[in-house]
Amino acid sequence: HTPSILDWYAEKYSNVRVIYQKNAGPAVARNRGIKAAEGEYIGFLDSDDMICTDMISRLYDSAKANNCDIAITSVYKIEDDGYKVIMAYQLEENVAIAVEDFFQVYFHTDISMVAVWNKLYRTVFIKERLLPELTLGEDGAWTPYILSYAENICYLNDLSYEYDRVVCKNPLMHKWGGNQTKEERFLIHKEMVTFYLKHGNPKRINFLKVMAKWSLIGWQNTYAYDEYEKLREQIEETF
Repeated sequence: HTPSILDWYAEKYSNVRVIYQKNAGPAVARNRGIKAAEGEYIGFLDSDDMICTDMISRLYDSAKANNCDIAITSVYKIEDDGYKVIMAYQLEENVAIAVEDFFQVYFHTDISMVAVWNKLYRTVFIKERLLPELTLGEDGAWTPYILSYAENICYLNDLSYEYDRVVCKNPLMHKWGGNQTKEERFLIHKEMVTFYLKHGNPKRINFLKVMAKWSLIGWQNTYAYDEYEKLREQIEETF
């Protein structure tokens, strides 16, 4: 009943617009939303996640006060034993942080989760930098890319975003992941890192290469597939 729920919101709130299109994956949907957006900042929410009711307003206030291209919040997840923080950084809160400094902290925290959805982005900043329209992995390809073009970001460690609220035993994403071969999974990861290395800000290519390197090492350790190491060597030679 998603269409009727969305239509109800659109009738009740004048600032809600509903866009219908044939399902073509999350990247196409996000890009359609970016093109249609008229607000000063843009944020994304995945369909199996939740946010605190004031997350957007707090991130917006921080971005405006500090003149930042991107505002970021920390993330938690609900597991059987309770709440678990899965994304947080040792950064000063509610101040403008140079993106180079953010990358340095990012590398020493956890780059296994590259997220498009716990952030607000200045609209004019991303309208010219749409997501690659990949079937899977578009967020992992686009997020490093867009970060590389930002000048300043701001951060609030207020755990406003709740990730992966699983409400059924066999989510579709788990089925997709379980059916992938090692080669298919590798090709998705290859598309991700290749995109941000090719299209990212040339001034910050060294940061992007470090991100690609550590991501590939992590995937190699997880999936035990030699092509990750070969790709890492190719990246060192090519970029």
